[in-house]
Amino acid sequence: MADEQRQGQSSEVVTEKAVSRISDLWNKEDYWAIWLGFALLLLAMIIYFPRGPEGMEGKIAAANATIEREAQRGAPFKTVATFQAEDAKKKLKATSSKAGKSIKTFTSKPHGWKTNPLDAFFMSSDKAKAKTAKGSAKYTKASNAETAALSKANNAEAAAARAGFKSEALNAKAKTVIENWRTAHTKASKAKKKA
Repeated sequence: MADEQRQGQSSEVVTEKAVSRISDLWNKEDYWAIWLGFALLLLAMIIYFPRGPEGMEGKIAAANATIEREAQRGAPFKTVATFQAEDAKKKLKATSSKAGKSIKTFTSKPHGWKTNPLDAFFMSSDKAKAKTAKGSAKYTKASNAETAALSKANNAEAAAARAGFKSEALNAKAKTVIENWRTAHTKASKAKKKA
């Protein structure tokens, strides 16, 4: 009796085998998501690759020349000029071109809000001015701190250079001061975005 029940139960078990067909590439929604993503990437390549920001090649060449020149100086740390050249290269973005700026207005993400979700999409001029004023004060403070840190970094690097980059103490001090400037630079960049 128990054997008959087990056989009856086992005959009710359904097994399903997945079978892939070439038609799945255009019939299934999972593949459609892949196709649409691929089409967006192609469209972006067509729009952005041929049209870089103005003077992009010259800026990249100048930055690379600066990096090469600084490497030949023999400093055992990254110099201020090297960091500034790298920053100049990082600023070159496809969204800086005319086409990129136009597209960015439609594709940028919504901004944050505290009480009203509509503030993420539209903000009155009074609220925007108040927010800008608050951000500007923080940016001014951060910018002044960055300028002071940059001056100290230049002085410390110059002292290490006068010693031919042979003094470990001066090299260590220059490296530390330059790292402090980079920290101040990052804070100023974040504050600028909020301003």
